[in-house]
Amino acid sequence: METFCVKAIVFDIGQTLTYYPIPLNWSKLYRPAFGSVAENLGIHFTEEEYTHFGEVLTKYNTRINPREKEYSSDTIFTEMLENTSVDTSLMQDIKREFYSFFSKLGVDPSGMMFVGDEIKDMLCAHNAGAMAVLINRTGEIKDYGQDIEIKDLTELVGICRR
Repeated sequence: METFCVKAIVFDIGQTLTYYPIPLNWSKLYRPAFGSVAENLGIHFTEEEYTHFGEVLTKYNTRINPREKEYSSDTIFTEMLENTSVDTSLMQDIKREFYSFFSKLGVDPSGMMFVGDEIKDMLCAHNAGAMAVLINRTGEIKDYGQDIEIKDLTELVGICRR
C-alpha cells in the first residue's frame, strides 16, 4: 500500500456512524449558503431567485424527496440558474462557493479519508479527491471502487498508524 498522509477522516453519518430513522435535512442552510455565494462572488440574487434556488435544491434533496436516480451537480445547478438573471458562465464558480459554505475542515481532500457504507459514498470520496474507505459489516463482496475496505471502525486506528 502506498503512503498516505491522513489529515482528516470524514464519515458518512447515516448507517456508518449511527442509525437514525429521520434523516438530517440541510434545507434551512440553502439561503445562507447562497448568501455566501453572492457575497464571495459579488453577485446580487433577488428574493425570487433565492426562493427558486431553494425549490430546486429541495426537489433534488433525497432527504425530502427520496429517489434512486443520481443527478450530477451540473444538472441541478443548470436547472437552478435557468430563467434567472444569473450569468450561467458563472456556474462552476457558484458551485465552488456553494460547496465551500459547507466545508469546515480546511483540509485538502487529498489528505482525507472518507468512510462510508454505500457506492455513492465511494463515488463522493473519489470525486472529491479523497481516499475511499468502505465499511462492510456484512462481509458480502462489494466492489464499489473503494481504496480500502474495513469491517468495523476500529480498523481505522491500524490503518492510520501505518
